[in-house]
Amino acid sequence: MSPIVRSLILAAALAGATSASAAPYVSGGVGEDSLATLQQAYGNYNTHLTFAERGSGAYLAGVAVTIRDTQQQTVLATTSEGPLLYARLPAGKYTVSASSQGEVLTTTLTIPPRGHREHVFRFAPGRY
Repeated sequence: MSPIVRSLILAAALAGATSASAAPYVSGGVGEDSLATLQQAYGNYNTHLTFAERGSGAYLAGVAVTIRDTQQQTVLATTSEGPLLYARLPAGKYTVSASSQGEVLTTTLTIPPRGHREHVFRFAPGRY
């Protein structure tokens, strides 16, 4: 990939795609170029989600993700384009739900004023 194309992809990732919500995010990680772009953008996002199959660790894409604040307002609702999703959220407590093939996993994340949080959603094997 040319340096110009890589720069354009990185600029788009840093700008953050948005859904119907206001939280900037990027997702992907399928293929070397997408993974490299996300690795470069890592520090620009404070919430890092990974989607994988329990046991084998096989990565999953197409996972529906919903992030809600403490008032149950949706701050992000999207479908991942790959096994990684990075979001930039204000400091606070959030409920994060990930859904794939009818299985819904939910966790609570507290995003600090500085730093980041990571979470791996591990879905039941054999459903994909």
